[in-house]
Order: sequence, then C-alpha cells, then structure tokens
Amino acid sequence: MLNLRRRCRIKPIGVGILGFAHGHVHAYCEEWKKPEFGISVLAGWDHDPARLETARSAFGIEVYANADELLKRDDIQAVVIGSETSKHAGLAELAASSGKAIVLQKPMALT
Repeated sequence: MLNLRRRCRIKPIGVGILGFAHGHVHAYCEEWKKPEFGISVLAGWDHDPARLETARSAFGIEVYANADELLKRDDIQAVVIGSETSKHAGLAELAASSGKAIVLQKPMALT
C-alpha cells in the first residue's frame, strides 16, 4: 500500500480531533501515525485544557481552544468526534456544516 501511495503521489487525509474524552481516540491517533494508512492527524480541540495539552504532547498536533477555528482549516478533510457523549450531536452538526467527513462511534446523542 505504501509503495502504491508513493507511486501515485496520493496526499494524506488531514484529520482533526474534536475531543479526547474517549480512550479509543488515542488509539486511532497512535495507529494513524503509521505512514501506510495515509492519514495525518493535524489538529485537536477539547473543552478540557489539560486533556488537550496531553494530546498535544502525545501526538504533536496543533491545538485549538475553539472547535470552529479547527473546522476552518482547508487541510482537514475529516474529524473524529471523541468528546463526551453529551457533546456528540452538536459537534457533528458543526462539523457537517463545515463540510467535513465525520468519524463518530455510537451513541450519536443521549436522546
């Protein structure tokens, strides 16, 4: 797969993370560091500054205090929503209105 990507000059998919409340988001970021997946985790947002700093240190991403600012980036094609479940629906609507593809595990919302 990697050789095919190099030969075809396929540009990596830019991903932003909206929340680091769920542990599986860290697993995604670790796995996507592998170049054969063609995914670059570029930026993250979390309403919890300590969690956001932990993610910045672990993954070397640019961090945002405001999700809207992250979603304005042209180099981010998709987002992973990993915030608390109570924030999932609002963040999904925000990301969709910004034209981003969305990775979101269930539940979508509490109701």
